[in-house]
Amino acid sequence: MTTSQPNVLPAIALTCSGVDILSPPPAATDIVDAGQPVQFRINLAINGLNAIVSMYANEPVEVKHHIEQIETGIRQTLGPVPFVTPASVAALNAGFSFTTGPFTSSVNGGGGAFQTAAGDDDGVYRVLTELHFTTGKLNSVFDDRILVVSAP
Repeated sequence: MTTSQPNVLPAIALTCSGVDILSPPPAATDIVDAGQPVQFRINLAINGLNAIVSMYANEPVEVKHHIEQIETGIRQTLGPVPFVTPASVAALNAGFSFTTGPFTSSVNGGGGAFQTAAGDDDGVYRVLTELHFTTGKLNSVFDDRILVVSAP
């Protein structure tokens, strides 16, 4: 599930078509083989009146991934990862993306950010991604999904 704001067209709308899990990049999948790198691609667009959209150009944002291993309930945060939005209204309207990572994956005890569960051949994670502009503009994007790490 993905949600974002502001959404007050025709003035302004920040939209997110979702977060892709890339492993190994550039393939998009929600099932990762332990040992493969994991990256997240956040797909965005900002549309509306040019005068308002231009206020979101070349602006700093931060992305965080809050992860919870379902089997254990252990939570951690990856990030914040800083980015800057595209510098032109045309690029904001056309859509753009930010990619975080790579993060590590491993079998249990292997030290990866994403690991298989103890005594199991896979590990299930809830990944809540949040994006915020850091200059106080009305904005936010949240994406909630499941990632599975499987022993090869």
